[in-house]
Amino acid sequence: MEANPEIEQLQTELNDLQKHGGSGRPASPTFRGLGVPLGSGAIESSIRRVINLRLKGTGIFWREANAQSMLQLRSLVISDRWDASMSEMRELRRTTHLSGWIWTFSPMNAKSEPELKSTQNTA
Repeated sequence: MEANPEIEQLQTELNDLQKHGGSGRPASPTFRGLGVPLGSGAIESSIRRVINLRLKGTGIFWREANAQSMLQLRSLVISDRWDASMSEMRELRRTTHLSGWIWTFSPMNAKSEPELKSTQNTA
């Protein structure tokens, strides 16, 4: 008995729905009907504009580590989490008595450098 490609494709689709059905991903028709954008283009465009406007002005040069740090700080402000994050850092500093503490950024992507040569936050 030879395999039927249509049945195999249908089985693959059914398997995907069973596997990912609870995650909300198959709700695309619902979101499309509500007018919610489904693609990543708008997000990617916004990221490019924010980075270009904030970090790539005329005569502005950033080290990669400092640009990462600035983007993380900006994300705290935009997401209205600045005050909470500063309170958490003050409490951590108060309770652990860190002396000589220097904030270092956390990589925001999977392809970050394993070790940075400089952790100072100078632009």
